[in-house]
Amino acid sequence: MKRDGKQEEQIRIIITLPDGIRSFVVPVSHEITLLEAIRYIQEKIDPSITIRWNCRSGQCGICALLVNDVPKLACQEKIRIGAEYTIKPICLERQIHGLICDLSDLYKQYFLISRFYWQSELQQKEEFENLLLRLENQRVPHISLDDIEMLGSLLWQITRYPWFEECFRVNTPRCVPLECSQREMLLKYGIIDSAGKTQYRINIIKDCTFVTDGPWDIHYGGVFPFSDESELILKYIEDNKIDKITKGIVDPACGCGHTVIAYWGDGPRFAFDINPRAGYWIAINALINQREVRYRNTDIFKGLPSELDKTLNDKPLFAINMPHALSPYPNLLPKTSDGGETGLKWTIAALKALTLFNDSGGVAVILCYSLGNAKQNRWDIVEQAEKIFPKNKIQWVMLKDVRIWRINGKKEQPNPMPLREGLPKKADCRLYVNDIDREKPKQGYIQLVRIFESKGWDVLGCGILEVRL
Repeated sequence: MKRDGKQEEQIRIIITLPDGIRSFVVPVSHEITLLEAIRYIQEKIDPSITIRWNCRSGQCGICALLVNDVPKLACQEKIRIGAEYTIKPICLERQIHGLICDLSDLYKQYFLISRFYWQSELQQKEEFENLLLRLENQRVPHISLDDIEMLGSLLWQITRYPWFEECFRVNTPRCVPLECSQREMLLKYGIIDSAGKTQYRINIIKDCTFVTDGPWDIHYGGVFPFSDESELILKYIEDNKIDKITKGIVDPACGCGHTVIAYWGDGPRFAFDINPRAGYWIAINALINQREVRYRNTDIFKGLPSELDKTLNDKPLFAINMPHALSPYPNLLPKTSDGGETGLKWTIAALKALTLFNDSGGVAVILCYSLGNAKQNRWDIVEQAEKIFPKNKIQWVMLKDVRIWRINGKKEQPNPMPLREGLPKKADCRLYVNDIDREKPKQGYIQLVRIFESKGWDVLGCGILEVRL
């Protein structure tokens, strides 16, 4: 048979549904997607084979299926002429009709479709199930896939109100005004509780809106709530035109996705974090802002996934947000803020992970704190980096006109900050130091200052470490 002058061939699609297994032959004469093949079956062969679809560009995710037992998006799956495909609903136990499932639980859906959760041979369904167990009983918004577009519009609307800052950008939950016309919708999605009190923080970077945990949840596994540090990284990238010489972005400590989602450059977006709750937030924020992000729950101390080296384009950008606080003893600070005694515990792990990408032509932009000696212009981060990379590949840039060392949500210390005057102030931070007896952490910081001064350090600086790979 011929159609449009081209030889017509076939593919076989086997669809497994609760009421049985059905086999279909679809004629094809050119490359098509799996979604197009299923729609052909519905329109020409069996109208009971229904499937939901909308954007056809991999953005909405509602055409997710199990294809040969692997989660795929039907609109993005190119089929091979002459091949055979076994198709199942993405969640058979939640099937509504045909290939349509109830996917109102966005978090579970996010981890089941390959558009966000980076699929590889190393990742199995058990990893997803274990991740859910780690998040059991944690509070999450009530957001379905169908709600995402409405939620994004709603968030933009409320950012224009004069009370937005005092409700969603503060360090303690506040009540949304009674006259707010969106109160009912905010309550529906769980952004506020029944009393009108805010449950989460909302941040804005460039043209992107983010929902994340509030500062009041940081001690209970919450994702880091503040966005100002991501803005510093993005500004550095833009000012130095690093986006012009790289393609794709990798964020090894992504949090809710501030940096990797707000980034405007070309290429794929990869995000990693040790906190499983980060995966939940980055899923929602990627959907709200219509960004495609590939995420995995990863411990940077174990390095970045080796297969990432084969997946990335040449000249990738690594944007690493790690200005962790110095801590005089373990478990004083939340995990999202604790950088160990020198503040560089996680930063050094990230630097070691980057060695996998030596000679890639890429650039790493790392925001961090560093001990320093103001008179000698010596910096701990530089000396540590030079143990890992050649000196000519490293550049340390102190940030100008910024304040550092966040206390109770505010950065008020100069950059660089004298250790003796500034470091013990962290003990007064009610958000970070979860300790009734604040004298103990204060004395711990004072002792830490003595140790650092004996080693020649007298200031703490905040800057960008740029590494050419």
